[in-house]
Amino acid sequence: MMQKKDFLETIYRMYVKDLYTYGMSCCFDMTIVEDAIHDIFLDIYCRREKLAKIGNLKHYLLSALRYGINFLRKDRHLFEEFDPDCDRLFGSDRQEWMDQEEKADKDQFVDKLLLQLNQHQREVIHLRFAEGLSFGEIAELMQMNRQSVQNLFGRAINKLRKKFNIK
Repeated sequence: MMQKKDFLETIYRMYVKDLYTYGMSCCFDMTIVEDAIHDIFLDIYCRREKLAKIGNLKHYLLSALRYGINFLRKDRHLFEEFDPDCDRLFGSDRQEWMDQEEKADKDQFVDKLLLQLNQHQREVIHLRFAEGLSFGEIAELMQMNRQSVQNLFGRAINKLRKKFNIK
């Protein structure tokens, strides 16, 4: 039988990267994101009996993170500019370095694309593509109706297509 501590560690290891990535797409203050993630897992530990009632754990965690970031950030802006040079770490292996450089270039291009969007459009794009959520799940998470989310997504895609002549 898995102990409660082991269960919490398993959940943490399974979802922390996704939470961090989503958190950083919403708020570029690493300390706020890390604090919000910490608060989520502290809350889970304190109320672990209620976890059995949660249908979609990932959706619950993303929603809790969004709430936690907004709570910690209060009057700050939802989104700040991307820093495309942060967290670039290169290994000593030449091929690994080249792969990471190529990925960094692609990430920089994506960052440039995303800077053309407003905060809600960036969030919808991230949730749809990076997290793989359905429009219904995004609507619930963002507390919007499904049609509004689809419209927001469509406007974001059209804006990117126009700006970068993508068909």
